[in-house]
Amino acid sequence: MSSYLDKCLELHQQGKKIKSIIENIYINYSSSEENDKIYDYKKVISEEFNISLKDIKLIGSSHTNFSKKSGLLEDKSKPNDYDFAIINTSLFNNYWSTLNNDDKEVSETAYHKKLFYENLIKGKIHPLYLNKNGKIYKKITKGLSELNLKEQKKSSVCIYAFENAFINNLCEYLTSDLAQYFKTKTEEPKIKKLTSNGFYPLENIGDKLNG
Repeated sequence: MSSYLDKCLELHQQGKKIKSIIENIYINYSSSEENDKIYDYKKVISEEFNISLKDIKLIGSSHTNFSKKSGLLEDKSKPNDYDFAIINTSLFNNYWSTLNNDDKEVSETAYHKKLFYENLIKGKIHPLYLNKNGKIYKKITKGLSELNLKEQKKSSVCIYAFENAFINNLCEYLTSDLAQYFKTKTEEPKIKKLTSNGFYPLENIGDKLNG
């Protein structure tokens, strides 16, 4: 199935703002493919955290069939990983309370610890920056291990305090790249016009001769 890049471009051409496009694609649209497998993963996450299925969103290339490579957006067929987001204020607050009382739950690496707290104040808990031996990290990753093995996939789960934090995070990650993509797709090619004598004009000939 084709990616959602064309849909993003279509919405842009309708005059939609980038934040509105991101919100529509990630909140309103179903995943571009493999919805039955994605349901299995969402069900495991739902039961593991005792939350509603509607609180779980698939993000990344497995949802959109496009990815960012070297700062450019491009189609990506058959992604091999699932990146999920849980949007649940109560769950986020419970973990926030635990993290405030036990700094050992956070990675001991200074750089990871810095990134963890930068994400936390934006309403996001990212397991990459947690202590791999901590209770929270094990809780977040535990339920998916068996399913990953069965499906030969990799998966991850981030937890967001509220929907706006989720959308703002995606906007921070995608806005400049979507803007560049829209620009390259809507720019008209520059066609040189013939001069009156039937030749193409020579541009900057003086610079070339002096160079």
